[in-house]
Parts: sequence; C-alpha cells; structure tokens
Amino acid sequence: AVIALPGKPGQILRVGGRYFVAIRDGMVVSAAAGATGTLELGARVAVAADAWGLAASPDGRRLVVTSAWTHTVTVLD
Repeated sequence: AVIALPGKPGQILRVGGRYFVAIRDGMVVSAAAGATGTLELGARVAVAADAWGLAASPDGRRLVVTSAWTHTVTVLD
C-alpha cells in the first residue's frame, strides 16, 4: 500500500502497533492499522524543522525526535 505523506519523510519507527514518521518539514505523523488492515494516518505533531531521527523510550510512552538543521531534540509524550 502507498500512503501519501504531508512532506518529505525522514525516518520511520514502529512502536507497538503504531508507526511514526519524521516529516522533514517539521512534524511527526503517526499511523496505525485501520479496520481494513491498511495503514491510516493519525495525529500530526509539530516539531523543529528538518525532523529526521526517531527513537522511543523502552516503555514506548515517549518519542524522541532529532532535527538536523536546528540542532535540537524534541521529546513527545
């Protein structure tokens, strides 16, 4: 399946049954399997520009996003 994203993707990370995609225009998009089994886009959260890397805490409750141009790290709960 092909999913249209709201910008150029950086990294993708699976945490449990959800996927997170760093969008280089400065956001993180979540996706999860819908009722038909295909991925559906979910929440969009603004982060610093050029979002690139993603990591999750061991318990999966926090998502860490690195942003290359702005030299920042954003932690999302």
